[in-house]
Amino acid sequence: QQRCSITCPTQKQWYQRRVRVISNYSKTYPVPANTTKLNKGPVRMQYIADIIQFVYELPQFAPKLVVESVYPLPMEQMDQNHGIVVYQTTIPEDISLPADIDIDLYGDRVYVITEDGEVQISSRNRPYKTFTVNDRKLYILVEDNGHSNTGHVRYSYKYYQKGIIGNVTANGQVLKHWTAYLVSQFFPRGPYEPQDQESLTVLTNMLEHLEKLNTDNRTERRRRRKRRGGGGFVPQIWRSLLQLDVQQDTYVDTQGWGKGLLSVIYTNTTTSMSVDNINLGRYWPLAGPQKRHYCPSPGPDREDLKSMFVMLELEQVPEVKTITLTDTPLVDGDYDSTQE
Repeated sequence: QQRCSITCPTQKQWYQRRVRVISNYSKTYPVPANTTKLNKGPVRMQYIADIIQFVYELPQFAPKLVVESVYPLPMEQMDQNHGIVVYQTTIPEDISLPADIDIDLYGDRVYVITEDGEVQISSRNRPYKTFTVNDRKLYILVEDNGHSNTGHVRYSYKYYQKGIIGNVTANGQVLKHWTAYLVSQFFPRGPYEPQDQESLTVLTNMLEHLEKLNTDNRTERRRRRKRRGGGGFVPQIWRSLLQLDVQQDTYVDTQGWGKGLLSVIYTNTTTSMSVDNINLGRYWPLAGPQKRHYCPSPGPDREDLKSMFVMLELEQVPEVKTITLTDTPLVDGDYDSTQE
């Protein structure tokens, strides 16, 4: 985070220094000139797995990230105050299909997914929606969109929780016996925060396992084709096809993709061991206005490290599966409020 702020000073930062706003309260230091950013161009991305396959394999790699409960728990009760959680349950046989799914309250964006690939999306900003499903195996992915600190008292504390808050019903009957998968624990908790080595090792091992599984397992390929034919976009995991030699700061352009999480993993080329995973933040070029994300270099004198980009894409993939590394930011692009 420090590299980001001192190598990319904004006009506002220069202005604050000139009018001595900062120096009235703190000692100031010389600000270095902007660094030269890398303009590498398109980087091809490779499909790894969809979210259903990902959570199916998660218990054998990270059982601590799987939480079972009678009723769905908010994120805070699972030691996660933001990010993404996938809830899974099975609709009992005594409930007829198609079933109308109602969620008491959720924070903040919800994706209702079935095993056959149906996907329905809503958010807290939209009018209340009942979801109709035709499959008994039900997945509900919930993403938070940040916390409000305005202090107004229109809503109770429950409104500010994240995840599923309350019960989920099918045709009016409360659904029980839930399993929650803390998917975003694989991404560091905040932008530019390092990830602990245990989680990083588990993530890289799981990515390798899923890539091999999709290559060698015909049954899994048939399941994936069935989900793709369900009429919706099931969230997916992607990574850069090759490990890249990125020794300069750069900006990652995600235009063409939909919405999701983006991180970069640094791997030691000598030992083939992943040494760091940096969360570059959430991207949402469909809504904007930010279209590019700052990506720091591994650091000075770290030519032994290669970079691999990992994406959790929630809504769409472009026809050409690439991201672009460029030398200029783009934070004031078009904004589409209908996407929220």
